[in-house]
Amino acid sequence: MEICPPYSFAWESASPGVRTRGEHRLIPLEDGRTRAELILVQTGPLAWLVGLLGGSTMRRYLRQEADGLRRRCARN
Repeated sequence: MEICPPYSFAWESASPGVRTRGEHRLIPLEDGRTRAELILVQTGPLAWLVGLLGGSTMRRYLRQEADGLRRRCARN
């Protein structure tokens, strides 16, 4: 795990044939707002298969996470 407070953290996971890296970044914008980026990258000989079988589910989970973060930030 990589942690660079307060701007980012990343994690990695490996299973046979695929390595997954997730990144969460906070990007300060010129107008005082902050953009959150959620990134998921998969590599390895079976990454294409994992993407084919689970890509839509992973994208849905990333959207849910982003929406939850957006709602939480809007409360402050």
